[in-house]
Amino acid sequence: MKLKALVVGCLALGILLLGASGVAVAQQSEKYGGTLVFSNANHYPVNDPHKYRGSAAREMLAPVYSTLYQYTVEGKITEDLASTLEVPSPKVFKVTIRKDVVFHDGTPVRASDVAYSFTRLLDAAVGAQLRAQFQVLESVKAQDDFTVLFTFKNPVIVDWFKEMAAQVEAPILSEKWMKAKPRDFTEHMGSGPFLWEKFTAGVKVTLKRNPNYYRYDADKSRLPYLERLEFAGYTDTALRVAALKAGDVDIDGFVPWEFLKDFTANPKVAVDLSNEAYMNLVFNVAKPPFDNKLVRRAFAYAIDRSKITKLAFYGFGTPVYGGILGYQPWSWAHNPASRDRFQYNPERAKQLLAQAGHPNCFSAAILTSADDQMHIDTSQVIAEDLKAIGCNITLRLEEWTRRVNSGNKEDYLLAVNGTGPRMVDPDWVSQYYHSKLPGFYHRPANYNYPDMDGLLDRARLLTDRDARKKLYAQWEDLFLEDNPGIFLVYRQTGGVRQRTVHGFEFSAGVARTASTDGLERAWLDKTSKHR
Repeated sequence: MKLKALVVGCLALGILLLGASGVAVAQQSEKYGGTLVFSNANHYPVNDPHKYRGSAAREMLAPVYSTLYQYTVEGKITEDLASTLEVPSPKVFKVTIRKDVVFHDGTPVRASDVAYSFTRLLDAAVGAQLRAQFQVLESVKAQDDFTVLFTFKNPVIVDWFKEMAAQVEAPILSEKWMKAKPRDFTEHMGSGPFLWEKFTAGVKVTLKRNPNYYRYDADKSRLPYLERLEFAGYTDTALRVAALKAGDVDIDGFVPWEFLKDFTANPKVAVDLSNEAYMNLVFNVAKPPFDNKLVRRAFAYAIDRSKITKLAFYGFGTPVYGGILGYQPWSWAHNPASRDRFQYNPERAKQLLAQAGHPNCFSAAILTSADDQMHIDTSQVIAEDLKAIGCNITLRLEEWTRRVNSGNKEDYLLAVNGTGPRMVDPDWVSQYYHSKLPGFYHRPANYNYPDMDGLLDRARLLTDRDARKKLYAQWEDLFLEDNPGIFLVYRQTGGVRQRTVHGFEFSAGVARTASTDGLERAWLDKTSKHR
């Protein structure tokens, strides 16, 4: 009897100890373990976390860093490091941060780190992606260890601020770690669910599980479940698709369109289609002949967007013949009046070229990515259409990292880009088309339009939605009048995941390129190749 009582007592004590430790309980879960492989056509670059260098950079950094807020899989905003937000006066936001979060080196996350991160984001020398939009900030100061005061030059909308602070490019950095030595960002240190482990620039990134991550699941098991994440960049499309079909890749967010039908018929994978991105052609508006807006307008009439949709995207898209806000019915700033400004009209294009002094057109090269077939196919269709009006347009193919650097240096006459809104709020256009973003590869080169900037700056500060909508429509009218870039196709993006992956969905709409934020809840079943 005594032996039985001793055994029962030991079992009870063990259960009690396990119950007191979420980690101990967690390690018994079948969800734990494995390495999830996530692939992309683009290279995983060396990247300052306050900058934007494409979807691959977002994918690899989102699981490493925490932000004040983040997107849910439905595309809504929820808290990450922030716990409460108060508005003590019209120009001041008081944000309280969680007290249970530590950086990957074990040091606690403090309000001073938040203040440091946003101050760095505003530093012109850093060249942060969100600097132009956050110019409304007067100062960011730590009131105490867990309270941050954001003081604005003018009142701003709370929802706008939360969405801005949810961007992958607004991470909270460790001030101590950043100042310990000069950082070249071949390594990263945040407070997210995964730690930076191994990095081969342009090829592969490996992250490992953060054992001290602050979140738990409904069963009080500590997240994340996966032991590792591996991000693999493929320059060979056929090899990437073959790896996905074989189960060697678990998730790919941008499957080539010519293969989408194969995957939709494959019961071993799940396919997610989303209208989240578009293709455009941008000009260097300071260099002849594209310093003449008549030439830029001629090109807008000369390009058959329906052909791009068919040949480059296999019909998975919508031709865009005007302003981009005209093709966003999900947005409250939807502007149908901006549609159909430049219907395909090669004869009109020839007239404008002659009027601009180029009756026989000219020669030029389109800067485009050599690593992504959609960029190549889009550029080839453009070149063919321009040849039909007498232009000699060639392709300047560069591997992804070099292509981004050429764009950032504004070293091109013409360039094809693929991008998409990263905010629900229409102020997303400031992230691409505000003049205070020099040296950003998505933006038209030497773009400098104070009148357009003024409209965006005013719209950001208004609380009346109808008044804001009018300002964005005015901005779009000016953009289409000057035509520093041409919108081409609103493409459908196809993401594929193996059905051995559970607990993960691609985020909706504008949050799609931040989908890897959700990998903290992903897990692999035992039939996966990577368990």
